[in-house]
Amino acid sequence: MPILIFFFVGSILSSCLSQVHVHENIRTAKKSFVKIEAYVAACDKEKSSCAHPKLFASGSGAVIRYKNKKAVLTAAHVCYLGKLEEKIKKDGGSVLMKIEDREGRKMDVQVIKYNLYHDVCLLGAEGASLPALRMSVRAPVYGEKVYNISAPMGISEGEMVPIFNGLFMGLAGECAHYSIPTMGGASGSPILNSRGELLGMIHSVHFRFHHMALSIVHKDLWNFIKDHQNDMDIYAKQNKNQAVKQVESKDQKEEEDPATVRFFLKYLDY
Repeated sequence: MPILIFFFVGSILSSCLSQVHVHENIRTAKKSFVKIEAYVAACDKEKSSCAHPKLFASGSGAVIRYKNKKAVLTAAHVCYLGKLEEKIKKDGGSVLMKIEDREGRKMDVQVIKYNLYHDVCLLGAEGASLPALRMSVRAPVYGEKVYNISAPMGISEGEMVPIFNGLFMGLAGECAHYSIPTMGGASGSPILNSRGELLGMIHSVHFRFHHMALSIVHKDLWNFIKDHQNDMDIYAKQNKNQAVKQVESKDQKEEEDPATVRFFLKYLDY
């Protein structure tokens, strides 16, 4: 009987310690999370300048690391607005990308590479002094518990960053399926295992059930990052002296340029 009691107590302690480690891993992973914002501005080609940009759309992302090279991972439809972006530029406008960390600091970022087929994108992260996620060497298995850190509908402020958990449900077509609730704004957010390692990235939601998130497959994400490590390295060398660019705090009201407002309104119903 004492042996059984000792075994039972030992099992409970082991389970509790395991949960403590999981919570620590996810709290650490949260530090890598960023909101990604796309701004639209009206530009004057003769003056070679753009008016004050206006926020057009937002998504989620995370700083990742591969062989000591850092980048921001997000969805391709977050970093590239497709035909809409082409139309904006054709009309003389500009699309600017920024990331915002949990302390409200913003910095301009540039697209390194994107893949529309897998809906995945890498943004330059030089100057972002944030911890980086590492890719899991092991793909998820059916029923494995996973975690998602995101900003659905732009909801995220300081240390309050929404976190969800779910299960890996398998592969269908070209996507990995997870039982994670998803809405607009969560696109580009990381899917993590219990060790806080990157398994996937949400890029869409099942059209019939919003508690089923679709992600790039682990193998495809691994290959995309690996195939573009040289692009990450080139970007890092070209921007090694880039500093974090501070912008107005959320408490300050941005001055709106009438030209940009009129330009911006043209694309709201596009």
